[in-house]
Amino acid sequence: EALLNEGFKQVGAGSGGYAVYQYNFRAHKLSPISTPVLLHVAPYGPSITDVMPYYLVLEFENSADFRNKKWSNSLANLEILPHKWEGPQVLEGYCYQGAFFSTHHFAELKEMYDNQSLAYEAACKKLPVVTKMQQRQSGVPNDLPTLKKFLEAGKRSRKKKQNIREYNELQKVVTSVAKEILGLMKREKKKQGTGGQCYAPKGVVLYFEGLDCSGKSSTGGLVQAALEQAGYHVGYRQYNRPPTAEQR
Repeated sequence: EALLNEGFKQVGAGSGGYAVYQYNFRAHKLSPISTPVLLHVAPYGPSITDVMPYYLVLEFENSADFRNKKWSNSLANLEILPHKWEGPQVLEGYCYQGAFFSTHHFAELKEMYDNQSLAYEAACKKLPVVTKMQQRQSGVPNDLPTLKKFLEAGKRSRKKKQNIREYNELQKVVTSVAKEILGLMKREKKKQGTGGQCYAPKGVVLYFEGLDCSGKSSTGGLVQAALEQAGYHVGYRQYNRPPTAEQR
């Protein structure tokens, strides 16, 4: 339905949920010439968090055949022409949870999801079982900060030590950034003279945007910690899902 609203028309289908849509692209609204754009869509499994990703191929047919319909001309002879024959431009990737991923980004996302799933299962096995009828998952946290700590319990000791070292290094960077901010504030006060004050502008919003699992929450938390150590009051808001049609 969303594709139909954008002007795509389904022109083919195949097994396994495969479908192909066509859109007639015009460089200008009044241009009489249109270029066909083909969108190939196929479900790609297995699902991640019970949501099936889709493999997409966008094919923009802007190639030109300068052989003048004379097949006796070989492809080698086309080298002397001002334009070489080329195939269509293709963009491929994956669509998941309303976001588009390139092939290597989606592979990284899938690998991270698999690793976290293994850590989750290992952490659940360490939960105490009071009775045989009680499920271990009853003690699993449902908020993100607590869930991250819960997943640490399911990781191997070597991975835990590595995470601790990385965390300590990041805390050193946060402290260094906070000291630099305080130093900038002191230098600004000296420029203003005795009794001068240095205020940060009000209503500043720092917006972190990126792909899923790209570290937006972690990076935002580090920036927040540095600003708070420097004496700023920082609020934090997180939106994990893209807005629905009603929210837009």
